Amino acid sequence: MRLALTFFLALVCLRGETLKQILDRMDVDSAKFKGLTAKLKRIEYSAAPLNETTESEGDLTLMKHGKSVAALLDFLATKDPKQYLFRDNQYQEYLPKLNLINEVDLGKTSSVVNQFVTLAFGSGHELAKSYTIVVRGSEVLKIAGESVKTTKLELVPKAAQALEYMTKVDYWVPEGKSYAVQLKFYQPRGDTNTAIYSNIQINAPTLNEHSVELKAPKNAKHEKINK
Repeated sequence: MRLALTFFLALVCLRGETLKQILDRMDVDSAKFKGLTAKLKRIEYSAAPLNETTESEGDLTLMKHGKSVAALLDFLATKDPKQYLFRDNQYQEYLPKLNLINEVDLGKTSSVVNQFVTLAFGSGHELAKSYTIVVRGSEVLKIAGESVKTTKLELVPKAAQALEYMTKVDYWVPEGKSYAVQLKFYQPRGDTNTAIYSNIQINAPTLNEHSVELKAPKNAKHEKINK
């Protein structure tokens, strides 16, 4: 009997929050969300024939105005320095070694990109509208040296256009929080892309329009790239 009780209690402790609890909390907090800064670790896996894994660490800055969003990914401090900016339906990649900014007009795909950019910090209503969501239980992650108890969700895009880019997303939400600290994107050809967030500062007072701008010199070359 004692062993059975111990086993039962262990199951209760491992059980994550309910989906309704998480989505309701996300709806409340998203109404107050204006932006954030965070440390970002990215793990990219390229499937066969490469079978390669690469890691990089940088910073994320995200700002939201109504339904529009601007996001800056800064990897300037890495061996392969670069920045990525998503803003005004346009994607830009800054390569300081070449003093070059590649520009892509996203057009009709901007809504899909916007959905992925804001995925970790969006509203519960929008999440449920765009994805079929399944709770996969509780999981303890090690992030920036700390143990974080999370509820793991599995998200499958409902839109055919989104499925062309991602077949599913694993989504880890810390207990009592309204955002994800880890995302793992699965791509159709077998590649995966994992984003791990730490030192998250919601609505940081230092945020302004200049926080989401490329740190490129005025003489940087611009090149338009077709999608």
